[in-house]
Amino acid sequence: MLGGAPGIYSARYSGEDATDLKNLQKLLETLKDVPDDQRQARFHCVLVYLRHAEDPTPLVCHGSWPGVITREPAALVALVMIQSSSYLPKGKPLPN
Repeated sequence: MLGGAPGIYSARYSGEDATDLKNLQKLLETLKDVPDDQRQARFHCVLVYLRHAEDPTPLVCHGSWPGVITREPAALVALVMIQSSSYLPKGKPLPN
């Protein structure tokens, strides 16, 4: 469906003048004909902590968050805001 897009270029998914809203609109337009049961998504984040430039044992952390791409922009915007601005302790549910 998306062939791996937007990948690491998600900030410019809709072009050089991209905004969050334009990216969201492009995503929804691209997926408009995709059935609900095939709209799986996964958010990945990888962080690497180096103690110094030559650190032989960097700390590498990877997390992923499964979900679905909804058809309603408001729901997607809320999910992006939760993922990008909140810390959820392990075992705690998403806020309503």
